[in-house]
Amino acid sequence: MPSDSEWEKMRQSLPVQWCEELDNPPSFLSGFCEMLQKMNITYSNLSVLGNTSSLLQLLFDRSRKNGTLWSLIIAKLILSRSISSDEVKPYYKRKESNLSEASPEVLGLNIEIMRFLSLFLKYCSYPLAESEWDFIMCSMLAWLETASENQALYCVPLVQLFACVSFDLACDLSAFFDSITPDTVDNLPVNLISEWKEFFSKGIHGLLLPLLVNATGEDKDLSETSFQNAVLKPMCETLTYISKDQLLSHKLPKRLVASQKTNLPEHLQTLLNTLTPLLLFRARPVQIAAYHMLYKLMAELPQHDQDNLKSYGDEEEEPALSPPAALMSLLSTQEELLENVLGCVPVGQIVPIKPLSEDFCYVLGYLLTWKLILTFFKAASSQLRALYSMYLRKTKSLNKLLYHLFRLMPENPTYGETAIEVSNKDPKTFFTEELQLSIRETATLPYHIPHLACSVYHMTLKDLPAMVRLWWNSSEKRVFNIVDRFTSKYWRAGKESGWPCSSGATGCCS
Repeated sequence: MPSDSEWEKMRQSLPVQWCEELDNPPSFLSGFCEMLQKMNITYSNLSVLGNTSSLLQLLFDRSRKNGTLWSLIIAKLILSRSISSDEVKPYYKRKESNLSEASPEVLGLNIEIMRFLSLFLKYCSYPLAESEWDFIMCSMLAWLETASENQALYCVPLVQLFACVSFDLACDLSAFFDSITPDTVDNLPVNLISEWKEFFSKGIHGLLLPLLVNATGEDKDLSETSFQNAVLKPMCETLTYISKDQLLSHKLPKRLVASQKTNLPEHLQTLLNTLTPLLLFRARPVQIAAYHMLYKLMAELPQHDQDNLKSYGDEEEEPALSPPAALMSLLSTQEELLENVLGCVPVGQIVPIKPLSEDFCYVLGYLLTWKLILTFFKAASSQLRALYSMYLRKTKSLNKLLYHLFRLMPENPTYGETAIEVSNKDPKTFFTEELQLSIRETATLPYHIPHLACSVYHMTLKDLPAMVRLWWNSSEKRVFNIVDRFTSKYWRAGKESGWPCSSGATGCCS
């Protein structure tokens, strides 16, 4: 129980708070408040007289039991800086929310509030105040924490919907801040962007990255359209907004492979060994999210080989260096799978890949892995490129890729809607237009593999022209003619419409 002096402090500080919170306080309360103000009796003045820890405990107990004004008193103390928020936090011991105990009505209400806030962000036409932003972002993070704590209940339809909508809200906020321009930043509170980057965005991805790893580790055979994987689409779309710095500061469990020869530090090995296998996951959203996250790391990786460059070539006549071991290990597995899907098909015969089928996931993952390898290759120095090229030459991985590309690229890679355009306009093709790897957009799925195959071929011609030319020259006559006919036509069309061309590639294409 509080001492007599602490009760006295309570009696003196509460009326001031109540008068501020009540629209029409009773006359006796207003009089008492006026008297206290005249005598300058405030909590901050009284707190210097002794330890107020028991008082805080009392306020906390009352606020938990009765809420209302007792909770407002604590909030007022923090806002007035009479005490720090750190002094109050120990009383609010964290307790996980168990949604199995929540009523359908409560869950439904929270779901609709989240949906409203998502729509509000999209269609609100006036600038929000700082307090309104705080409310939206703090609420979002609290809902997200609740969703992440109840992963075991995602089999319950209403809980799964709660999780999906909370991920949607986090995604919408991420998209909003990602789209801010110098013209729109003036409409936002001064410190909002720094708060978003330093706290809220970090909080989102600190929850969702481990959640994705746990969700995908439980069952790798579920399809994208399965009920259990419905949460993956909004979760993965949100993770595409994770920054490179947030990835590099991850808290994932250590995952190292003893057989890997690598110069990467352990935290990068863990990240690659965790995310790379997701390129083979059965659900497309997971594959695309993994690609987006790994893509942000590729430019960082060659430097670790550069630091050890002198150690290569001393004992070998033709020194070679592997690109990231995690990617090459996955590529080896994918090559076996692709051989089963495409190996029996003659080069030049186009193989249609049914969207969202098992083969679709295999081919998609294979092409995304190659985009990452080529992105990594492009970021390396010329000395490292020579070593990586020799490795690809020895393993014949690039040769296998090129054969597969000529089974996947369409005979006519022109966009369908441009076929009816007037002839004096440059046609848009899968080579001139960048493929948008969207998680939600499914209308263009039939074109994903053909477009992605063209994109990868484009990268090989730009970044590995000599190796492509070597493969082309060594091909049998039938394959030679197919490659010559296709590449000459569409590479030249690309150059005429401003498509950047490596000078070394022209020998392959003319």
